Amino acid sequence: MAVAKNKNLISSDQENNINKFSLYVLWGTMIFGVTVYTISRISQHVDITILIKNIVLFLIIFGSLNIVSTLAFLFIKKHKVIVKYCITTTYALILPLYSYVSLGTNHQTSSIGLVVLIFSILHMRVDLVVYAGVLLYSLDTIFVYTFRETIIPTLFNPRSELVIRATTYVMSTVVAVFITNLINKVFKAVLEKEIEVADDKNALEKTLGVVRDLSSTLKKIGGENTEFSEKLSDSSENQASSVEQIASSTEQLMSSIEEINKNALMASDEMTKIVSASKNGMASLQSSTKEMLELVKFSKIMLESIESINDIAENTNLLALNAAIEAARAGEAGKGFAVVATEIRKLAEKSTSAASNVSNLLRESEIKITNSSSFNEQVSSIYHDIVNKLENISKVFQQISFATQELDKGGREISKGLEVINQASNENFGISKQIENLTKSFDKELRRLSQITGVRSK
Repeated sequence: MAVAKNKNLISSDQENNINKFSLYVLWGTMIFGVTVYTISRISQHVDITILIKNIVLFLIIFGSLNIVSTLAFLFIKKHKVIVKYCITTTYALILPLYSYVSLGTNHQTSSIGLVVLIFSILHMRVDLVVYAGVLLYSLDTIFVYTFRETIIPTLFNPRSELVIRATTYVMSTVVAVFITNLINKVFKAVLEKEIEVADDKNALEKTLGVVRDLSSTLKKIGGENTEFSEKLSDSSENQASSVEQIASSTEQLMSSIEEINKNALMASDEMTKIVSASKNGMASLQSSTKEMLELVKFSKIMLESIESINDIAENTNLLALNAAIEAARAGEAGKGFAVVATEIRKLAEKSTSAASNVSNLLRESEIKITNSSSFNEQVSSIYHDIVNKLENISKVFQQISFATQELDKGGREISKGLEVINQASNENFGISKQIENLTKSFDKELRRLSQITGVRSK
């Protein structure tokens, strides 16, 4: 940061301190001068009346100048340049006047006025130094030519004295200006360096502020992370235990699933066999039903034949009856034929009775066969339903087997997932520990940086 181009490089407080110090010197010089003048004149047995007049005159002149400078310092603080010029003017008037009044005009006594240049140098203003030099030379010339006869006669030639004094004041002023410029440059360089250091310090403080905030944040995060790590550690342990229990339960479940799968496969095979046997039984039952139907047809044919036989027997019986009647009419000649006719009639009756019995038996057999056929059809339908249901059951067992295989795969995936979760928990715990260690290390480095820079971290 560059220093602003300003004739005044010192701060306001420094200016006030310099002006205050200058006023103290002025008032001290007045008191010291009056005291020394009084003592010296009393020792020389000067007339008291003249001494009092000179002291009063001295106090009036010096006091007025000091009061003006003091009032300017107290009430014209905004215009500090005026205060500087006023104090410098007072110095230029008081010190040479005190010298001439007390000691006379010579090189030793007049050189006290050069003190004014020193005080003007303190303000580090070239214009003020030049003003002080010109004012001192002007006042010195006036004092030399005005008071040299009235106060203390000079011991030197006024012209040569004037040249010497002029040379002295010019050289002193040049030296004062050079010194002022040199001091200004040095002070300016120091001020620039101080401002740079201040800027660097401010920047460093800001940086440290950011670092402190970051450190505080990291501490907070680290604390929270530590707490989280502890909870995570406990959770990880519990989770690990739970994972082991789940893994054990999963293994048992997988073992049970494998057993169920085996049983389902065995049941499916058995059901397939039962379905096959049921189909065979149903085929046999259907074949038996067909045979019974054939028997019904055959029974009907036999009934028809029996009925024909019965008709024949009835006709034979009728013929035998007619023959017996005719034999009875024939008398003795027809007895033998009558016996035969009777026997034929009896045989016809027996045939009719037997045919009737056979017909009844065939009808009963037909009814029973028909009932059996109907029952077989019902059984066949039941068999058919059973076979369908058994086939459905077999399909269900196959689906169970497939589902158990999928469950087995899912159980293995769950086991792998639990292992990954357990590993991730361990990694999270390790990462949280690393963050906690980094936070502690960062805070340690921040303290070390604060010690090096001298800037305390809050």
